[in-house]
Amino acid sequence: MLSEHEWVYERMRLHTLMQEQPDWGARRLARALGHDPKWVLKWKARILNSSKLTLEVFRGQSRAPKHIPRRISPEAKAIIGELRRELSERYHRPAGARTIQYGISNYLKQYPSAPTLPHSRATIYRILHELHYLSPRRQRWHDPLILPAPMDEWEIDFGEIFLPDDDTVFEFFMVVDRGTSRLIYLEGSTGYNAETALEALARLFSTCGLPKRLRFDRDPRLWGAWSRDSYPSPMIRMLRVLGIEDVPCPPHRPDKKPFVERCIET
Repeated sequence: MLSEHEWVYERMRLHTLMQEQPDWGARRLARALGHDPKWVLKWKARILNSSKLTLEVFRGQSRAPKHIPRRISPEAKAIIGELRRELSERYHRPAGARTIQYGISNYLKQYPSAPTLPHSRATIYRILHELHYLSPRRQRWHDPLILPAPMDEWEIDFGEIFLPDDDTVFEFFMVVDRGTSRLIYLEGSTGYNAETALEALARLFSTCGLPKRLRFDRDPRLWGAWSRDSYPSPMIRMLRVLGIEDVPCPPHRPDKKPFVERCIET
């Protein structure tokens, strides 16, 4: 990496070459100097725009911020806290930055001599965090999924496709191996109920064999309902007779069977 003295020398070379070859473009100057055309365009414009050519023209400029960010006074932060409490009571919900931003405009109309208040939502959010009205988001930790051996555990689910030609719904029964995330069985029908779902499961076992575990959601066609006389469902009883462990997912947790959900794109 070049030092600042070496960069000054390269910029002087550019100035000399610009005087010797005034008709050359940025690309040709860049090839001659061995630099990027963007670098040539930047320093060519800076050299041409300088009224007096001194050594300072060829020095690099500081990357420090040109404007010091405005500091929010403690009085302004206290007003933001008051608006948070007042607007939350008025609208019966926690007032966010957008609501407080609207409240600031009304506050300044009533009190023109008030201290300078922020108008940026990001600044208002930062002040709310400083005043402990908002708590930082908890970091989520995702535990890696321990995959079973291939063909030991299957995930099953139903999906549907709407056919616009005759306004019918085509339903399909899909099975994905949890250990390899591969589709192992697929069949379709115009609609499944508890009886046809049990028949589809029998065809699956006769075609692909028996797994050790079967994972599914709480679909009434599969899991049944505790309020019914036939609870647990005939499918659950069939699995237990065959020695297959049934693994029903908790309610509203499709992430517990991610491979078949990803395959169906639900």
